[in-house]
Amino acid sequence: MRSSRVFLGTAVVGSMVGGACVVGEDPASGGSGGAGGFGEASAAITQCVTFRRGSNGTVADAPIWQAYPTYNEGSGSNLWTGKTGTRARSLLRFDLSSIPSGAAITSASVSLYTSNSHLTTVNVHRATASWNESTVTWSSFGTSYDSTIASTFTTGGWGTRTFNAAGLVQQWVSGAAPNDGF
Repeated sequence: MRSSRVFLGTAVVGSMVGGACVVGEDPASGGSGGAGGFGEASAAITQCVTFRRGSNGTVADAPIWQAYPTYNEGSGSNLWTGKTGTRARSLLRFDLSSIPSGAAITSASVSLYTSNSHLTTVNVHRATASWNESTVTWSSFGTSYDSTIASTFTTGGWGTRTFNAAGLVQQWVSGAAPNDGF
């Protein structure tokens, strides 16, 4: 199992986990028990799922570097973002195909383990271009993200940081936007 880490300036982030809670139909109340255990009955249920590399779901991640525009580090165990002598960004994506397309997302969050001696706010943006973990580079991706800040989290010392991803996950699950990740 590959552990993911994000370096935020001098920060390390690892153990990337994403999760979502979904409201759907309760198959026990007469529904067909469709995809993901959701049926067609009128009784609503809430179901939560966690995505974690190596244990549940497919997770893709890769750092990209402005100073090394053709370099791919998708197979590495660390991610970087911010300015660490050069501008760096990290891409994260969770395969959400196990969540039914009509589901209402009630909550979704991403948790990262960070270390950074400096108090830093990290802005999270929606990626707007498809990318492949093993081939993405600054040249192939660069500024392919929505300039609107979707969420933020603050670093400063070692510990788990969590950001809200419910709005983006709802867009991705409903098909309003393609799931190109963060």
